[in-house]
Amino acid sequence: MLEGTKKRWMQLGGAFDENEFRDIAKQFSGLIGLKNEAEYRPDLMKGSQASDALRRASRILSKVRQKLP
Repeated sequence: MLEGTKKRWMQLGGAFDENEFRDIAKQFSGLIGLKNEAEYRPDLMKGSQASDALRRASRILSKVRQKLP
């Protein structure tokens, strides 16, 4: 993970309780894995994987938006 991204991710962690943060971290980790696969091996990316990536990103965004003032 890039240093800037890691720093922002750690700052975000303070807005969530432990269970919420663990869930978001799991979603984010899976999303990064799918992003890397799509970036480096797009010919192997299936439509179902792309849909999964969109669902993960939507879940993360929804949870973060709920915490914004």
